[in-house]
Amino acid sequence: MVGVALRQRQGHWDTTPANAWGTVTARRFAGLYPPGAVAGTTTVRLGEATRTASWPLTDAPLLRLPLPRAPTPLLLAQAGGAGPWAQVSLTAAVPLGSPLFAGYRLERAVSVIRQRNPGRLTRGDVLRVRLTIDASAERNWVVVNDPIPAGATIVGDLGGQSTQLAAAASGGEGMAPSYVERGQEAWRGYYAWLPRGRVVVEYALRLNGVGRFQLPPSRVEAMYSPDIRAAVPNRPVTVAAR
Repeated sequence: MVGVALRQRQGHWDTTPANAWGTVTARRFAGLYPPGAVAGTTTVRLGEATRTASWPLTDAPLLRLPLPRAPTPLLLAQAGGAGPWAQVSLTAAVPLGSPLFAGYRLERAVSVIRQRNPGRLTRGDVLRVRLTIDASAERNWVVVNDPIPAGATIVGDLGGQSTQLAAAASGGEGMAPSYVERGQEAWRGYYAWLPRGRVVVEYALRLNGVGRFQLPPSRVEAMYSPDIRAAVPNRPVTVAAR
């Protein structure tokens, strides 16, 4: 039902057949899962940790359990009435070692627009960053987040030389972002609607700092369905003085 609802625009689907099928789906879902007040006690167990919630409650509780060291089944039980819906998520602070694709695919390529010393990056060099996004389905409000080294500047359309450098990184394909944010820590592109298929965006980046910079992963994510995402790790960037 979440996917069916996300395909609506301004409260309806785009075509008459889509509205008819959406109505049939909603009625079928309501027949399989009739509405009713949640009652009784919900128990969640993971290894030796146990959490319970007694209904009715004003707000759905967030039951946190520590992650065991060994693979352990997650057990959910309901007693004394109709049970609630359960959403299970796992959070772990671990570095991303390989690309993660869950509904999207993302590729990042970096090339040189202007380089003072061939073979190495130095302060003042200008790079072209090319991001390729493959979407398995159309979705609304999707954000692409690409980190940049500390002190670097994203070249925009500010006139003069900036315009020329930005034009050298304007070879995108497909739909353009609805809004672009050129921040101090990342380039972000927001799509009000991202269709199914391939989209390519480019931007120009000037290196201003000197040192070895660690970068977090580049990401694309459906803002209202964060489980639909992609992330790719970035290698460290070393910038030398002139």
